[in-house]
Amino acid sequence: MQASDSKLGTELSRSHVYVVPHFQRPYVWSDDHWQLLWDDLAGAAESVEAEWADDNSDEAPDYFLGAIVTQVRKPKPRRLTASSVIDGQQRLTTLQILLAATREVASQLGLDSVAGKFDDLVTNSDRAVDIEFPEDRPKLVPLPIDKLAFEWAIRTGRSSLDRPVEGLHVSDQLCEAREWFESAVREWLSELEDPALRLEALHFAVDKRIQIVHIMLDSSEDPMVIFEVLNGRGEPLSAADLIKNLLFERAEAGGAHLDDLLTTWLPFDTSPWRDEMTTGRIRRVFIDVFIGYWLAAATGREIRVDDLFEEFKSWLSDSGLSAVDVVNRLRTDGDRYLELRSMNPTSPLGELVDAMEATRTSTPWPLVLGLATRDGVSDVELDEVAEAISSFTMRRAICRMTTKDYNNLFLSVLGGAQKVPPSRVGDAVRELLANQSADSRRWPSDSEFRSGLLDRNLFNNVYRARLRTLLVGIENHLHDARSEHDRARSASERLQIEHLLPQSWRDYWPVPVHDSHAAAVRQDAVHRLGNLTLLTQKLNGTIQHKAWSVKAPEVRRFTLLRLAHSSIFAKPSAAGQRWTDELWSRDWDEERIRIRSQWLAERAVEAWPRPAGGPDIDWEPQLRPPAAST
Repeated sequence: MQASDSKLGTELSRSHVYVVPHFQRPYVWSDDHWQLLWDDLAGAAESVEAEWADDNSDEAPDYFLGAIVTQVRKPKPRRLTASSVIDGQQRLTTLQILLAATREVASQLGLDSVAGKFDDLVTNSDRAVDIEFPEDRPKLVPLPIDKLAFEWAIRTGRSSLDRPVEGLHVSDQLCEAREWFESAVREWLSELEDPALRLEALHFAVDKRIQIVHIMLDSSEDPMVIFEVLNGRGEPLSAADLIKNLLFERAEAGGAHLDDLLTTWLPFDTSPWRDEMTTGRIRRVFIDVFIGYWLAAATGREIRVDDLFEEFKSWLSDSGLSAVDVVNRLRTDGDRYLELRSMNPTSPLGELVDAMEATRTSTPWPLVLGLATRDGVSDVELDEVAEAISSFTMRRAICRMTTKDYNNLFLSVLGGAQKVPPSRVGDAVRELLANQSADSRRWPSDSEFRSGLLDRNLFNNVYRARLRTLLVGIENHLHDARSEHDRARSASERLQIEHLLPQSWRDYWPVPVHDSHAAAVRQDAVHRLGNLTLLTQKLNGTIQHKAWSVKAPEVRRFTLLRLAHSSIFAKPSAAGQRWTDELWSRDWDEERIRIRSQWLAERAVEAWPRPAGGPDIDWEPQLRPPAAST
């Protein structure tokens, strides 16, 4: 390894090609990074201007722009010398776009001489480039995924290139950078009357005053090792960046054709894989989340966020699989993961994924992904798996049981399900969960689930997203062949939980002042399941405290949910024969809440079934409200 101070102009003015190697990530810099770089260069140019204006001033200082790490590539006949950019490719790429934008502004102002000077920093001389290898003209060769946008971003005014359309394999960041720098240069030039002098100062600063540290690796040194420990001034490397680095290193050592492998990997370098998402309280790159689930399923053990790369590296060494095989498997299973996440809640598997997304529950994902990507496992089996997981997690959540052991539990269930034929994985998952006996793993029985559902303080005791998911699940369960049901409801929809009897009932639905029993009965009913429904935010905001005579017609008019029409505006079956639909919907009180609570609890037991077994717990209400008068 050799390290030396160097002027940026020295590095860019020689006939040489910098190549971004395949293991690097695509261009990711944005306007915050562009602004910092532009401030550095503009500041250096303004120092040069001040120096030129004052013959007696000291020479302006150099500006340090950071470090780049390169490794000389194997020479090829008739080609320019070339180096791989191991670190600093984001900065070097942005510099090329900045210089190309400045060249264009100079050209448009008719300043051909200074435009030519900037051109020498962006393209290699025609005299140095062999006519049969025009690809050596640009001083930088980006990743194939960035190629079209980069060519547009460094184009001259004479170019006929159309701006590439942003899509799966084309990012717009490079094109936006070109537009941003053209605008910044024009605004900067407008501050003085002599744009030619200012552009000359900028070129002089780039050529003579901007200093970098250039670290050159020997051919014997491993560039991937350097890549793993260098983050530069830009975006920090994600675990996926290091994993990609590792896989491409192994693939190249095995003689694989990297262009084909890069094509397979390409989607992982674009949205949605490079978007950030929240898991628990942590913001993580989407691809890191997927690889974490995938690796947990492959190893059968929990993978900590901070250890993802080291765990993957260890697994790869022990797996006996080639890097090419792993890339292909990651791509195939990644496509399946996206397919699962985009499912509509019209099947048990779709309902489970929807509920997991709505409640930000991630622990079942290795189990779901491991079985969904296993050869021979049918959709019917996956639906049975989903029904078991949904019931297990919903029942435990409503019964306020711990989730602390879920990671290990679901991985152990996956291990057991992998041992049975694909046609039996549904039965296996159901049996493995049903046979758990520890409190941290027990699947609540019907009576225990019913007891949790009929808790007098259900609204306050259950995580709000989980409670909304419960109500949405009951809503979807209530639709049958007689219903006009065009789509299943999603737990992620913007529906609010509404108390039909208001939480602030003392102000809006009072009881006689001296009737303490009536007040206690009413307070007992407020947060029960039977007093809850789902409404849109707008409707909820207009009627939430209104009297029943005002609230009921508005809800009836606008809501489409069976949750309301089958148990609020029509009597539920649990009401018995002494009620008619008209009498039932005439008022809303504690007795109706009690009856609807029991009816909804039975629907929930049906919607989230489990095999027989488990402790029997009978629900006994603390307060029995008086019977409704007829």
